[in-house]
Amino acid sequence: MPKLDLKTILFSGALALSWNALATSPLPCPKGSPINDTIWVLQSDIKSNVQNRLMQIDREKYHQVVVITINSLEEYGYDSLAHMWADTINKCGIWYRGENTWVIVWYAKQEAKPYFIATASWVSWYIPDVIATRIVADSKNRCEKLDVSCRVNDITASLQNVINAHFSKKEEVQVIQDGIKKHDEVKASNDNESLLNMLWLSWLAIVFVA
Repeated sequence: MPKLDLKTILFSGALALSWNALATSPLPCPKGSPINDTIWVLQSDIKSNVQNRLMQIDREKYHQVVVITINSLEEYGYDSLAHMWADTINKCGIWYRGENTWVIVWYAKQEAKPYFIATASWVSWYIPDVIATRIVADSKNRCEKLDVSCRVNDITASLQNVINAHFSKKEEVQVIQDGIKKHDEVKASNDNESLLNMLWLSWLAIVFVA
């Protein structure tokens, strides 16, 4: 049996990692729209209606609800939807400027349970797993099992009803707006501090060079 030196082993490991990175697709981050239908499974007219609904939820209730459709978790290098949506939240930036009000509606075509609703920790108080599961089950009762467009439309309509019911009063929505305002103020302060630090370092560099 031939001996493998350390250089060969390291090269083989790096090659395997590179191949794995090339074999998996980048995360399906929604860009420019609250819907990323990567497998083109949504009918255009229903997709347009759902998009308008999600934008209305964002505009009126400051909740960022997005829809993502994929073939499988394996395509993206994941074995758990929980791991994938956690990375999607962290790397795609699905939240409303610091306010904990995001919701992701997933459809994974090849998975045993293709529909899944993931929510932010704060949202889970009024959309807990039991309600999210019921919303998905109700969509199955109201639509043909394989009619993805109908089911996504039904699921997002149910989410809108729950959010509207929980934030029916202006002062309840104001709580979210105040959180956004505070986040913006903190971010602006941090940005100004970073700019001042950069200018200070630049001034020191000029002094030392001179």
